[in-house]
Amino acid sequence: GMMWEACAQKMTGLGGKLEMGCRVTRCSYDDSSCQWNVEYKNGNGDLRTIEAEHIISSAPMRELVCGLTPVVSERTGRAAQSLKYRDFLTVMLILRDREMFDDNWIYIHDPSVKVGRIQNFRSWSPEMV
Repeated sequence: GMMWEACAQKMTGLGGKLEMGCRVTRCSYDDSSCQWNVEYKNGNGDLRTIEAEHIISSAPMRELVCGLTPVVSERTGRAAQSLKYRDFLTVMLILRDREMFDDNWIYIHDPSVKVGRIQNFRSWSPEMV
């Protein structure tokens, strides 16, 4: 969304490089140079390598941890592999009553229903839009 587009714009404006649609195959950290060596396949399947002081990855932790060098501890590896992810599904309802409630979101804490929150976009402040 817009937040990540703004983040990408700020990062590239500060000289950062953004690679999208890629699959990281290896991330190695070199203590002597304090640099990451990142190997990845781009959208065309070409293998590329870059060096970076800092990296941000959107890869699932279960996958990312497996490709780190030096290898993480056994405990860290087990913790990463045990992570569970949930699906995110959005259902949109358009109601006749435009002023049903003022809250912008309501969290549901009932384990008997499969819902996390109700979101009312009409109640968002201009700063959130």
